[in-house]
Parts: sequence; structure tokens; C-alpha cells
Amino acid sequence: MKVLIASVNKSELEGLIESLGDRFETAYAEDESSCYEKFCKERFDFTFIDVDLLEKNHDTYDLKSQLVKYWKVFPKANIVVLARAEKTRVAVNAVKLGACDYLNYPIEKSELDLVMVTVNEISRSNAELEFLRDRFWDIKEVDAMKTCSPKMTKVNNLIKSVAPTNSTILLSGETGVGKSMIAKIIHNHSSRKNGPFIPVHCGALNDNLIESELFGHEKGAFTGAFQRKLGKFELAHRGTIFLDEIGTISLNMQIKLLQVLQESCFQRVGGQVNVNVDVRVIAATNENLKDMVEKKLFRQDLYHRINLFPIELPPIRERKEDLFYILNVFLKKLNKNSLKNIKGIRADAFEAMSNYQWTGNIREIENVMERAFILEESDLITPSSLPFEIVNNACMVKIPSEDKRKSLAEFRQEVIERFEKQYLEGLLVETFGHVKTVSEIAGLCPRQINKMINKYNIDRSLFYRKDSTH
Repeated sequence: MKVLIASVNKSELEGLIESLGDRFETAYAEDESSCYEKFCKERFDFTFIDVDLLEKNHDTYDLKSQLVKYWKVFPKANIVVLARAEKTRVAVNAVKLGACDYLNYPIEKSELDLVMVTVNEISRSNAELEFLRDRFWDIKEVDAMKTCSPKMTKVNNLIKSVAPTNSTILLSGETGVGKSMIAKIIHNHSSRKNGPFIPVHCGALNDNLIESELFGHEKGAFTGAFQRKLGKFELAHRGTIFLDEIGTISLNMQIKLLQVLQESCFQRVGGQVNVNVDVRVIAATNENLKDMVEKKLFRQDLYHRINLFPIELPPIRERKEDLFYILNVFLKKLNKNSLKNIKGIRADAFEAMSNYQWTGNIREIENVMERAFILEESDLITPSSLPFEIVNNACMVKIPSEDKRKSLAEFRQEVIERFEKQYLEGLLVETFGHVKTVSEIAGLCPRQINKMINKYNIDRSLFYRKDSTH
């Protein structure tokens, strides 16, 4: 991994350099111009920039414009701000403007490692949010989120209702269903959209770290606490905090979290002064918190507090109607970022993927499509480029017990009809219900497509774009 360190305070970098050790390939810059030059030439996994360096050569200091300059070169840059104690407030403002985190001098290895964990989790969340930039979700208008699944339609309606409020929300669902993405959508459609959105991956933090991470600490609060550190709740003031994997928090920490939710105030670790915050909380879990309450693993009072407005996200296997569109979203993304151009997915490959359970959900779909894109040598994704478990699963037709007495011809016809309906609905989602375009993709005439739409009792109006005419 590559790291760029830019600072005018050479003497104060010893802790950072020692903490990085041999784990990273490190580049240094002593002034703003050389920092920017190196940043433009290479891609760094982490960029540490001293606020003094950003200020040094600018008579009129505008923190936002300085940070934006770097993000224009590389929008996904992980920027961590370095600051002396007296510049902490500037560093905090940088985080609110979009920097991943900040570190005070002298830099301790434990604090650096914590920042690394946090930044990696933010990167993971941002990967899920790629859907927003590829039209899978329309973040400008919640009710335009494309789906023909009744379960996801219900989710969209719930999001539309709750987003403008300040209510606490609990998102539940299996790993990879897009909880981080939904949390960001809700924030973007709330009155807090101009405030910070602060994600916290609770599962990545042990009990010793999470209290300081959430609530901050005072200087001298514990060994290694050389400077005051603001916690995520404080950084999320007038914005939204997203507590992912909330079910992993210990019972002891749950008590402190409940107090913050009830009173909107807390004390930093080692502090005695109450810190008041105005924060909206969105929590997420892939566990059954109700069962955890019964097993005394999760506090009942906290559960009722965060479960004010629950939204359950369905797994892919329960919204197969959207699979064709989701697959093509990733295909378009891969085509956009590659010299290859794969036009689509062959019918037998789509059938294999339709029969697969997708236990990893959207994240697994992304990985499978990227692998297939790399391996495929034709202009269509074929079964030969798919993982063995997907192709092998497609070869094993599962026959319900009540169907075992049907003839081969009857069962074959049912399988064909199920596939035809899924395939047609996928094309209608992709084309916003435009029959002529669907017919061109499917290699059929519009009359045949309309006949199939009537046969399967499909309502075309569900797929129309609001501003389109048909």
C-alpha cells in the first residue's frame, strides 16, 4: 500500500513514520506544491496532510477549496488531516467537509491503526454506493429507485416516508444487501443532507476502542491519550451517524449508547463536561436483534429505542425480478472502466445466475460479474466465464414434491415460462418499459413481446420513467 505524507512539521512526524514501519511504501512532501504534484502523478491508498501546510502558501485560506482540489484529481482519495492540538478545530472542520479522519501530534500507533480501520470501512461503504453513480439507485428522487420487486417497492415507499423526518431507523438484512447504501440515501433526502454523514463499523472495534471512537476522549484519559480527540457522535453534530453491525456492541457499551439516544448528550472518556449533540441515528444489523434480546445479548430498552422505524431489506433471492437489471448495472460499470466492450449476458448464462441463491447478495454479484468480465472472450457473458458453483447449480433442477408426478413436457414448459417471465421483466426494467427496445434486444418483433406481456399479466406502467411517454 502507498502512503503520501505532507507536513511542514518534520520533527513531529517521527511517531507516524515509526507506526507505518515497513507496512507501507511511503512518499514525503515538504510543501503544498510538491504534495499536489506527487498526488497528481500517483495513486495513494492514504494521504496525510498537515493543516499548516494547507494554510502556508495561501493568503486567503479556504479549507474546503484546498480539499476539493485534491478530490478533483482523485474523487476517492482517503485524506487524513494532521494537526497540532491548537488546530484541532480546523481538523474537525476538515472531517466535516469530507476528510476521512484526523490525527493530533504526537501520533500514536494505536490511534493510527484505528484510523486505518475506519478509513477501510468507509471505502467499503463507498464501494456499495457505486450503485448510486451507475443509476441503480436514483439519489435525486427516492421514489424513482428502479425495481419491479414488490418487496423493494415497499422499501422504497418506507424510505420516502421516513427520510424527511428525524426518526431513528433500524436497517436489517443479510450481509451485502446494501444497508450502507440505503443509509446514505436516507441522509441525502433528509433536512440534514448538508450536514456530515459519519459511518461507524461497530464490528471492527473492540470494547476498549469503541467508546473512544464514538464519544472521544480527553487528554490523559488513558495511556497514549496525549491529546483530546472528538468522537464520531460529536463529528456527526447536525448530521447523521450510521452505526453498522450494532448487534456486535457489548452490553456495557449499549448502556452508554442508550444514554446518548435518550438525552442527546454524553461525556468524553476521561471528561466531566456534558457534550450536547444534535444527531440522527441510523443503525444496521445482519442479526436478529429480537432473538438477541430474548437471549440477554442485547438490551431490550436499546432495541425499542433504535427499532422506532424498522426497514428490512430483502436478499437477492427474494427479489429475482431485479436481477437482470442489477447484473447489467455492473456490466455497464465494467465496460465504462475497461477497454473491453461486452454487450450483454447470454440467455443460458442469465438462466444459470437466476437459479443461483446469491447468499452474498449484491456484493457477491459484483464479484462474480467482475470475474466473468475478465475471463469472457466473446461479446456476451457466457456460462464458461461463470464460477463452477453457479453453472453446476443451474444443471441441478429442483423439483418440488408436489410436481414430481407431472410429465417431463409439463415440467419443461413451467421452467421455460418462469425463465421467460424473469427475462422479460428484466428487459422492461432496463428499458423503462419500452417495447420496441425490448424486442430489439430479445431478437423478437414488438407484437411477440406484447403477446408475452399479456400472457404473463405484466403491468408495463410499473416500469415507466416518470417523464417519459409510451
